[in-house]
Amino acid sequence: DFCLSRGLGDVYKRQGLKTIFDHTKPWTSETEEQVDEFYFHMYRRYWSSPVVRDILAKTPNVMMWDDHDIFDGYGSFPDEKQNSVSFQGIYQKARKYFCLFQLGTSFESPPSSTLKNQNALSQVYYLNRVSILSLDMRSERNRNQIISPKSWDAIQAYLNDLLNSDIHHLLVLSGVPVIYDTFDTAELFLEGSSIEIEDDLTDHWGHKNHKPEQELFISKLLDFSKKKKCRVTIVSGDVHVGCLGVIVDHKRASKPDADNTCVINNLTSSAIGSLSPHGFFVSALETNISLSQKPHIGNNIIGGLHEFKSVSNYHLGSRNYMSMNFQSDNSLKVIWYLEDKSKPVTVKSVTEKIFPYTTGRTIDVSY
Repeated sequence: DFCLSRGLGDVYKRQGLKTIFDHTKPWTSETEEQVDEFYFHMYRRYWSSPVVRDILAKTPNVMMWDDHDIFDGYGSFPDEKQNSVSFQGIYQKARKYFCLFQLGTSFESPPSSTLKNQNALSQVYYLNRVSILSLDMRSERNRNQIISPKSWDAIQAYLNDLLNSDIHHLLVLSGVPVIYDTFDTAELFLEGSSIEIEDDLTDHWGHKNHKPEQELFISKLLDFSKKKKCRVTIVSGDVHVGCLGVIVDHKRASKPDADNTCVINNLTSSAIGSLSPHGFFVSALETNISLSQKPHIGNNIIGGLHEFKSVSNYHLGSRNYMSMNFQSDNSLKVIWYLEDKSKPVTVKSVTEKIFPYTTGRTIDVSY
């Protein structure tokens, strides 16, 4: 049994909504009613399925939406579409039912866990000296922004307040991984095309449009970890594979007195409602790792995926879910449970040369 379940969005993965709207057509009362009914019946159907119903009844949940809870790629479309009356009309309906079914509140009254002084819906929770920051990365997203400056200020104020708390660990929920494969070649090939995957690539923190924001985000977390002397872990989903991202403050890590606060891990599990990707997709990701440039984020910060030694891969291609268990010594044990695999992948302590092109010193990223 689990004491908390984390949902990172994409409740509905199909494209049914796209059959009833067109951003070039007028937003009518009939369309508004259709969209309202779509979201209501979608949630009712999914929340009534036996497995989901059982989890919701037995386990407290922390939930945050992603694009598919609105529609595929929302926030990463050109401004003409993104700001159209129909897109914004759909967004308002999606927000209404996200608040109702995932946050358990009304559209007009955000829950008390809502981060203060923001226009988005980021949430903050506390559990046994662990603070959880659940980031809303859809409400304010556009092709050049993931989170607004006002919301970044609110996040910084929250981190400043935590410095005076008694927490020993900060969990940050980011639906899209902060550290993942880089697809610079694919982006150049697809730029300006009509291929739908371009929207998916634009979603990533590592996309060229979002790299400054990625650096800002990581810098804030590393600075907090250093000042508070506690670990920070990012938890993600969305990408249909499991992976372990590692962020290192290279300057601090190279010092003799370096500790684990100079390391942040990004733990990613697959979507449990989607089938496993084809084998060639996972093979392509593995090949992409070997072809990608060395991961440099900026300001002496490096980040990249770490290999799962037990399977000799950087990506877990089987559909999976992830459990996180704090031990009596406040260490964190993480297990990926793989579909059709008898032995789960466990990460409790990784002590090795993570990036051989850094100083070459051994960095312990155990929790």
